Amino acid sequence: MRLRRITARCSSVHGKGPFALLPIAAGERLIEYKGEVTSWRRAAARQGWAVVADTSPKEAIGLSGSIFNMFGNMAGIVTPIVIGYLVAQSGSFNDALAFVGVNALITIFSYLVIVRDIRRAELSPS
Repeated sequence: MRLRRITARCSSVHGKGPFALLPIAAGERLIEYKGEVTSWRRAAARQGWAVVADTSPKEAIGLSGSIFNMFGNMAGIVTPIVIGYLVAQSGSFNDALAFVGVNALITIFSYLVIVRDIRRAELSPS
């Protein structure tokens, strides 16, 4: 079991801050995470938006975001229909799992071979 080395307490001088519970070596870095605590699923979903924001041309970021949403919504509609059809035809989820696996392989292939370096697209002035 790991011992807690610091805690947050109120101070009359600094307000709330870190206090050592165990000796801390000179120059050792102390970090307090002040971000939102969220689920892994939500964090993974935000990653998609980070790629869109980092790669879209600055002049067309709204258009890029709307196209990203359109394809995400289409996948959210088509995927359950396809999986339902596959399960109804075969009576098992084996084909549905293969469908999801093939989609994952296509995504990996797309990122590694088609997309390659993730960088911002630049629009040439016309």
